[in-house]
Amino acid sequence: MDASLAQVRTLFDTHPFYHLPVLDGAGCVVGLMSRTDYLANLSPFLNTPAERSLDRDIMLRPVHQFMSRQVPLLRPEQPLLEAAQVILAHHFSCLPVVDSEQRLLGVLSWKDLLRFGLNRPRAPAKAEAG
Repeated sequence: MDASLAQVRTLFDTHPFYHLPVLDGAGCVVGLMSRTDYLANLSPFLNTPAERSLDRDIMLRPVHQFMSRQVPLLRPEQPLLEAAQVILAHHFSCLPVVDSEQRLLGVLSWKDLLRFGLNRPRAPAKAEAG
């Protein structure tokens, strides 16, 4: 929660993540930081000749000032259809999966759901009577 925006930048620059669950000191999910949230808060003047101290200072601010709060959480036993409905209803592109104490177990993204749907065995097409 108290990691700086500069630390988030390092994670996004070194890993192919699009979302970072934000955890409290006990490892419980308290929010979600997306690459979009991160980019939306950067100054366009950062690392340019027009950069101001204000542009640099934002990189020192803690992630909890930028993260999405009140993120819907999933439990491992929830059906994938329900997970898909939650993602669509809340306009999130991923959801943290947590245990009964809201400790992070993983992240389910819309791409995971799409992959699952595309890889499911299909019933053979029925021949039409003619």
